Amino acid sequence: MNKFDDEFIDYDYQSEYEAELIENALKDISSENIQFYFGTYGDSIDERVNTLLKDSKKLLLQNFYGPSLAVSTTCVEIIIRFFLIKPLVQSAFLSDEWADLLTKKITSGNSNKDREMLPSILKQWDLNINKYLLSNKEQLWSTIKGKVIKRRNSFVHNGDNVVEKDAEIALECAEKMLQIVHQIFEKFGFSLDIAGKWCKIKNESNPYYSTTYKPLNAFN
Repeated sequence: MNKFDDEFIDYDYQSEYEAELIENALKDISSENIQFYFGTYGDSIDERVNTLLKDSKKLLLQNFYGPSLAVSTTCVEIIIRFFLIKPLVQSAFLSDEWADLLTKKITSGNSNKDREMLPSILKQWDLNINKYLLSNKEQLWSTIKGKVIKRRNSFVHNGDNVVEKDAEIALECAEKMLQIVHQIFEKFGFSLDIAGKWCKIKNESNPYYSTTYKPLNAFN
């Protein structure tokens, strides 16, 4: 057995070990803590996401397809990290071992790690990301991983040409990801249509009931 084989086995073992830690931690998520995270940071994340969506649409209308695609992809990555991954970090009852592992993944700046973790996280919230389709009937998640990310990277790093359709698909992916976020916050009592803000939860059946959180900037 050569050195490459040893490294390959170690890598497989480590990957399986990390996957098991992730699965176990997901089972211990506190709904109250997740609600606190969304209530505290949701408005700042929502503002940034919506700004990026507006910018992407404006660039698309002005025929700047490459920049539009890049902004949409950044929007997708922010949604994944700050709306879908970080609530786990803030809300799970973490062992020291799990906390160290997840902190390294989140703070590494590598969005590939976020994408690896996302399907497992959404599964715990009874959401299957592979079931979401775009208007062209292609899978949302496979399009993000297999097309949008690659198109963005080739544009940013190599200056490759981006056509209008590529930019349109990237924008639709960002909007679909935000729809997934809305489905999740409804599970935790948030109703932006009623309250208008993440930091305030109002109950439609009881207008006198509300919960208010102190909003903070998730990007500080």
